[in-house]
Amino acid sequence: LSREIEDRVRDRLFSSGCGDLKQLECKYDRESRVLTLRGTVSCFYCKQVAQELAREINDVDKVINAIEVRKS
Repeated sequence: LSREIEDRVRDRLFSSGCGDLKQLECKYDRESRVLTLRGTVSCFYCKQVAQELAREINDVDKVINAIEVRKS
């Protein structure tokens, strides 16, 4: 189930239209139902988009957004 959830999140990130999101890592803990997002994006907006897309996935109760925003 963990792999299935991670795949669903990756599919949503890939189809978001924000290229930065394709590079993000996601790790789902089935026991706690927590999804962690990691990586680097170019702007705060992309960071928030990733979090919201992940929150919409069934079986995810909490999203830990560990994404960093690149300094320009």
